[in-house]
Amino acid sequence: MEVTLQIAKAPSEGKQVQPEDVFMTCALTMVSLDPITKKPTNIAPLTLTSAAERALYARGQENYKSKKALKSSHILQKAPDAE
Repeated sequence: MEVTLQIAKAPSEGKQVQPEDVFMTCALTMVSLDPITKKPTNIAPLTLTSAAERALYARGQENYKSKKALKSSHILQKAPDAE
């Protein structure tokens, strides 16, 4: 599961966070491990109920694919070439 965090200055009561108040946005990936084998294990899938949830999920899938692509072309995974 990918979790995205946004760290921003607390807005005044009743107001939204403004882009200039955002200090940092980061993403991390959480993996469920089997307590005995310590290997990744499947968990119950998310139930997406709104268009906003589906959009966030799709964005997470795209991030996952791009990270996989970067990992496969990393210098420790593959010898350098003309690229």
